[in-house]
Amino acid sequence: MNDKIHGKEIWMSNLITASTYIVYDIFPGTGGSLDASVTTMAHIGNRLYFPANDSIHGNELGYIEFPTLDIENISKINSTINTYPNPLKNILYVDIPANLQACHISIMDMLGRDIYSSPISDNTTTPFKVDLELFTKGVYIVKVVTNKEVISKKIIKE
Repeated sequence: MNDKIHGKEIWMSNLITASTYIVYDIFPGTGGSLDASVTTMAHIGNRLYFPANDSIHGNELGYIEFPTLDIENISKINSTINTYPNPLKNILYVDIPANLQACHISIMDMLGRDIYSSPISDNTTTPFKVDLELFTKGVYIVKVVTNKEVISKKIIKE
C-alpha cells in the first residue's frame, strides 16, 4: 500500500480492531521500498518474505518476523487511538497517545470516498475534535496516519 507519506511499503490490517498500520518503513520517505511490480510474497511459519530495496543494498530478499499474538498484544493494539462517542450525533473526538505523532486524519464513507481530510499539526490538542453535523446518518471509517502506523476505526453517525 502507498499512503503517499511512506511510499509503497508492507502494511498489515487487523480485522479484530479494524485498524491498518505500516509494518516497517524499510525505505523512509515517499519513495517506498517495494517495486510496483511486486505481486508475490511468501508466508512461511511466522515470517513474510518479499523483494525489497532499502536504497543502500539495492534489491534483496527481505522478511518480517511476526510475534505470536496473545491477549497482551491485542490489548496494546486496541489502545493505539480512541474514537468516541460511537455511535455519535455530531461531534467525534479522537484521542491520540503522546507516543504517536499524528500527521493526518481522514474520514471515508463505505464506498471508500474521502469525505473529510485534515492535517494534524504538532501543536494540535488531544482529543482532536471533528464536527460531523453535515454528514448523513451511516457508517464511516476514520483513518489516522501517524509517524508509526495508519490506524482505521469504524464509526456510526446517528
